[in-house]
Amino acid sequence: MARVVMIRHGEAGDLLGEYDLLSPRGWNQARVLGQYYSKIWTPDRVVRGAMRRHRETLEGFAEAFDELPDATEDAGFNEFEHLPVIAHGSAMGLTPDRSFFLKAMMLWAEGGGEGESYATFQARVEEAFARVVAHATSGSTTLVFTSGGVIAAVCRSVLNLGPEQAFRLNGVIANGSVTTFRVGHGRVSLDTLNNAAAFDADDALSVWAAR
Repeated sequence: MARVVMIRHGEAGDLLGEYDLLSPRGWNQARVLGQYYSKIWTPDRVVRGAMRRHRETLEGFAEAFDELPDATEDAGFNEFEHLPVIAHGSAMGLTPDRSFFLKAMMLWAEGGGEGESYATFQARVEEAFARVVAHATSGSTTLVFTSGGVIAAVCRSVLNLGPEQAFRLNGVIANGSVTTFRVGHGRVSLDTLNNAAAFDADDALSVWAAR
C-alpha cells in the first residue's frame, strides 16, 4: 500500500483581501506541523499547488527536515477562486449570515457565477489527484500541500459524496490539518480526515480555539 497525505495550508490572510499568503500564525502552524511529522514520516515525494500559501506552508514545514525531495508544482491542486463565488451569492441576494458561503457555493455548483465552473474545478482536482496516485509506489509516502476545497473535492470523489456534502466538509477542514489516503490494489480509500493533532499541545496554534 502507498500513502498520499494531503496537507491544508496554514492560516492565511484576509479572506476578502490579500488571502494568498500565510499569517504569522500560519507560518508557526507550518513549522510545528513539520516538527511533529519529521518524527513520523520519511516522504518519498512532495507535490504542492502553485499558490503562494501552498509554497509557504511547505517552506515552514521543511525547516524541521534534514532533507525533503524537491517539490513538484501542480496547479491542479490550486484552490477555487472564492471571491467570484461570494460576489455571485451577493448578486443573487443571499442573506449575509452563517449559511451564506454554503448557499453561494451551491449556486456555483448549479452553474452560477463567473470564472472557473464548479464542474471544471472538480474535474481538474480529480485529474491532479490521479497523477499523484499514478506515481505512488508500494510503501511510499507522498505529501501534497494544497487547500481545503481541494481536499474536500478529493474526498467527494473517493467517498462518492454530493456537492453539498463536499462543501460542508470543506467548511470544517482546518488550517494545517492532515487528510490521508491509502492507495493499493487498484483502490483509493480514506484513512484519516482533518487530523490536527500536531497542534494539540499549543493553544495558540489550536485549530479549535480560533477558526
